Formats: sequence, structure tokens, C-alpha cells
Amino acid sequence: MKHTDDELADLFFSAARISQYTSSGSKGPSFSHMGQCRCLFYLEEHGSVKQKEMAEEMGIRPASLSELISKLEQRGFVKKEHSAKDRRSVLVSLTRSGMMTAKHCRAGQSRFHSLIFEPLSEEEKETLYGLLFKIRQYHERRKDNDK
Repeated sequence: MKHTDDELADLFFSAARISQYTSSGSKGPSFSHMGQCRCLFYLEEHGSVKQKEMAEEMGIRPASLSELISKLEQRGFVKKEHSAKDRRSVLVSLTRSGMMTAKHCRAGQSRFHSLIFEPLSEEEKETLYGLLFKIRQYHERRKDNDK
């Protein structure tokens, strides 16, 4: 049976929304969305960074990142400081609590990813990876050519 592009797209986006109803029962720190965990992961990997550079590298609007960072700061996971080199620049870094929370989020994310792909065999996972990689690579090249 041949499936239309619309059917494939509908199934693809439906599968992508699995996290909305699967992760709600997970244990651990509650985050309104994965953007907060992404921020923690980024800071865990990069250390103390300028907020402006972080927004650019993460592909997030500066205002959205500022809101995320404020929420994380209120929870004691990050701290903001003015750069000693340039007082106009704000540096963001993880607190000790933020480091522990990032590790906890990463472990929870790994468990969640295992749950998502549990029904697939290793061979099916490899096939899916190859197909998704091919789609992403094609569209990244198209985006680069449009510049």
C-alpha cells in the first residue's frame, strides 16, 4: 500500500508529539517544557557563557531565552553575572544545584528515549535513523543553498 506525503507527514508529526503525553508521568524535577533542560544541558557542556551567544547557538530568540533563564534562576539552577571584560554582557552559568539537575534531566531523558523506541528492533532503529538522517541532511542542504 502506497502512503501519501500527507499521511506520512501526519504520522511523523503525531509521533513527534509523543512526548506531550508520555513524559507527564515521569518522576523528577518538573519542567514546563524541554527548553529548560536544553538550557541546563547547554550550560553543562559550555560552562559560563554570554547570554546573547547562548541564544544564537541554541537558535532561541533572546527574549525567550531570557525568560527561560529567569525561571531557572528563580529555582536556583543558574546564576547570572556581568562580564568582568564587558559589563554590558551577561554571563550565565550553572549553580551546583543546576549541575545536579542537569544530570538528573539527562538520565530522565535517556529513560524517556528508551521508552519511545522500545517497540522497535535494533534493525528497525537503524532503518529509522537512516531515514530521518537523510531527511534532515536534505533539508539542511536546501537551507544552505537558499542563503
